Amino acid sequence: MDFEHGLALFFIGCTLTVIGFLIAFMIASRVIHKQNKKNRPLSSVEESLRQLNDGPGSKAGDDCQ
Repeated sequence: MDFEHGLALFFIGCTLTVIGFLIAFMIASRVIHKQNKKNRPLSSVEESLRQLNDGPGSKAGDDCQ
C-alpha cells in the first residue's frame, strides 16, 4: 500500500466516523428532548387543548349520526 491509498483510507475513515457520530448525536438528542417534554407540566394552552380533545364525542367511533 502506498501513500495515496493510506491518505484515501484516512479521509474515508474520518468522514464515516464523523457521520456516525452525527447520527448518534441526533438520535440521542431526540430521545432526551422527548423525555424532557414528557416530564414537564402542561401550559395553560396545552391543558385547554387536552380538555377539548378529551371531551364527549372525541373518542374514535363516536359520531353524531
